[in-house]
Amino acid sequence: MELGINTDYEAEYVKIEEIEESIRRIAAAGFSHMHWCYEWDGDYIYSRSEMEQIRGWMDKYGLKAKSLHSSKGSRGVGNGRMDVHYRKDYTSTIEYNRVAGVELIKNRVELAHILGTTEIVLHMYLPYLDFEEKPETSDWWKMDQSKRKKKLGPDMEIDVYVEPAEGGIDVRVVTEGVQGAPWRVELAFSGIDYMASEHVMLPVNGSEVLVIKDPELEAYNEKDSLLIGPGFGEHRFTEGKEDSETKTPGAVTVYFTDYTAFDHTIRIRNRRDLEEKLLARR
Repeated sequence: MELGINTDYEAEYVKIEEIEESIRRIAAAGFSHMHWCYEWDGDYIYSRSEMEQIRGWMDKYGLKAKSLHSSKGSRGVGNGRMDVHYRKDYTSTIEYNRVAGVELIKNRVELAHILGTTEIVLHMYLPYLDFEEKPETSDWWKMDQSKRKKKLGPDMEIDVYVEPAEGGIDVRVVTEGVQGAPWRVELAFSGIDYMASEHVMLPVNGSEVLVIKDPELEAYNEKDSLLIGPGFGEHRFTEGKEDSETKTPGAVTVYFTDYTAFDHTIRIRNRRDLEEKLLARR
């Protein structure tokens, strides 16, 4: 069992010395894990250096991250608002502020990656628009939500086109409808001994998970060789959630990653078939 305690168990500290001391106390109390909860509300953005500082404290005191609490946006977001908007709000009807809210959540996803956890707590809100008339109560749970119209989110459109090509196939992946969502294309290779690109030649045993950014990747053994590319790696969010397929046992997993919307064509070629055809032409 992994049991963690929230870091703001005593207070929402802002002084660095007090934040580190709260982490030290968690470890001293015998906990192996913590739930990062500082800045759980509001629009604070963590810098990469701050994320690494937190991870350094964890390593120093022998703690692991069980989870973290992401922020839903600027303070006030989610209340029974009427004719009021906030700077960062992923439910906002103003696109600039909706995107800013999404970027805030992406910041917490990056923090989770640095801290070594895949669990994130986020307060989600039903897709209601603002009240057209002022509610009779300021208590969220007593408001008549049936008086609010709904605004449904955008639909993600995914199109995959597979075309035959000399020595292999071209796979075109097009995503539209949602901006800025981290997306991954997953390729699994069984029975190969090596993977090589412009910058590395790697012996593999089937347990590797790689994000490839090089123009071309070669996966091969003594008899066969595949050329795949161009690669793209804009983020490191590769862990599947909910109903995602599990990793293929014994297969090397390669990810091409980007943020939606995008349009990428991946070439897959049989290298030795191409070489034989080239020799035949000569």
